Amino acid sequence: MRKLWCIVWAFALSASMVACGSSASSDLEENENGSLDTTVVNEDFMNMSYSKDAYPDLSVEEYANFRVVETSGMGRGVLYRSSSPISPNIGRNLEADSLSKNAGIAVFINLADSESDISFFEGYAESYYATQKVAFLGVPADYTNDAFKEGLAEGLRFMAQNEGPYLVHCTYGKDRTGFSIAVLEALMGATMEEIKEDFLKTYTNFYNVVDGRQIPLTELQQEYVKGLIANVLGLIFADFGDLDLASAAEAYLLTLGLSQSEIEALKARLGDE
Repeated sequence: MRKLWCIVWAFALSASMVACGSSASSDLEENENGSLDTTVVNEDFMNMSYSKDAYPDLSVEEYANFRVVETSGMGRGVLYRSSSPISPNIGRNLEADSLSKNAGIAVFINLADSESDISFFEGYAESYYATQKVAFLGVPADYTNDAFKEGLAEGLRFMAQNEGPYLVHCTYGKDRTGFSIAVLEALMGATMEEIKEDFLKTYTNFYNVVDGRQIPLTELQQEYVKGLIANVLGLIFADFGDLDLASAAEAYLLTLGLSQSEIEALKARLGDE
């Protein structure tokens, strides 16, 4: 059996890869030595810019990495994701906050910041965000970390206890958000292809800036990115045997400490009423 590589985009260490012996399939080709061909991850591919001028072809929503989650089983206009609407660190917060207001977001799940962090964010008090309900979780960028698991469980309980629409974010809306949203998409009945396509959108909203201007990702680069989330979910769901995605996601939430009644309440919040 050929050696397969599970790529864990280790959230805080975006370029690191961890080899593992999973039987999960990969969309990526191996070279003649049996190793994964990582030439698609070159310096230009992982380049991004903090200047809006580098992204002339993106809409306001794309620039803010702001979108509604529309995978199978998800309620219409219930769950959103974006880059941070409050942190100015990547310069997209004003757009994300304005779009949150337009969408009528009522609950924010903040994976990046603790409540004490907001004192450092200029303009927070005047933001739409500050007028709504927020779960400040400040979890580490590592989904295997106990603090991440505990924080995610707290955030999901907060969602179950409060009426949406909901917006989940971290700083970029990429890693912590990407993983959390993927789990919720799976829980509600999304296919793996839907999950991968949604995960990919974030990378098309940030990366492949060459000579000061973003260019489209190649097909191979897109398949590489989609393989990241597929392999991560394959790893965390592997403990649950041959369950379908929705059942595996539910089993995962049980391991986080959510009760069955809490999961059912969460699903009711996220589904069409």
